[in-house]
Order: sequence, then structure tokens, then C-alpha cells
Amino acid sequence: MILREIVPLVILLVPILVVRQRFAELPERFPAGWSLSDGSYFWMDRGEALVLLRHQTMLVYLLLLGLEGAQLIVTWARGHRGDMARRMLTPGHWLYFLFRVAWLIVFAGVNLGFVFHAARGVSPVPFLLPGLLGLALFGAAVALRVRRRPVR
Repeated sequence: MILREIVPLVILLVPILVVRQRFAELPERFPAGWSLSDGSYFWMDRGEALVLLRHQTMLVYLLLLGLEGAQLIVTWARGHRGDMARRMLTPGHWLYFLFRVAWLIVFAGVNLGFVFHAARGVSPVPFLLPGLLGLALFGAAVALRVRRRPVR
């Protein structure tokens, strides 16, 4: 159970540690976003851009963790007062865990993609692929679970 909560924290720490290691070689202007319409980057000062990227990732993590907590509290308030740890090991919670981890990997990929784009000029798109594959895996798992349920 504890290992399940450590994985998202490790995903959050990896971009922070990489940025700390590469901070000296980053330019003063840093990409912090891009336009989907024309593909241009939005540039900011290095410090402000890194704070923005880090905070958006943390916001996504806290939002998704809060939604899971709210669902557990609602379930508990409705009278299902069983063991909370056992409830978190149900297939539905594992699917939500996969959803949460996939989104964290997407945002960690955005952070790393922008860092390596600023430092070396490489495209940030390959850093998004692991998270997008995780979301595709989540979608396939949900589709299989919904398909197996009997129609009432």
C-alpha cells in the first residue's frame, strides 16, 4: 500500500532532480508552453518558467490525490465502513491509480521536455510519449472492465 503512494512521488521528484542538476547549463530564457495552433513556444525567464512547470505538476498531483480521497470519504460516509486499505486494492482504485500515474508522467515529461529543449534544442515530444502510452493503457483497461460488466 505504501509503495503505491511512493511511485507518484518518485515521478514528481525525477524532473525536479534533473532540473537541479542541469540548472547551470540552462539559458536565461526558457520555454514554458507551446501553442497547439502554430507550434510556437511561449518563453519566460528561466526561474519563473521552472517554478510554473513545477507548480502545475504539483497541482495536477494534488488535484488527483484529492479526488481519490474525496471518493474514499464519500464511500465511507455512505456506510461502507470496511477496511480502507482493502478498498484501495479494488480494481476500480487500481484503474484510478493508473490514471493518476499516467497524468503525472505526462506532466513530468512536459517538464523534462522543456528542460532538454532549452538546454540542447531537442524536441519535447518524445518526453510525452510514456505518459500518453500510460493514458492509452488506462483507456484500454477501462474499456475491458466496462465490456465485462453485465448489462442490467
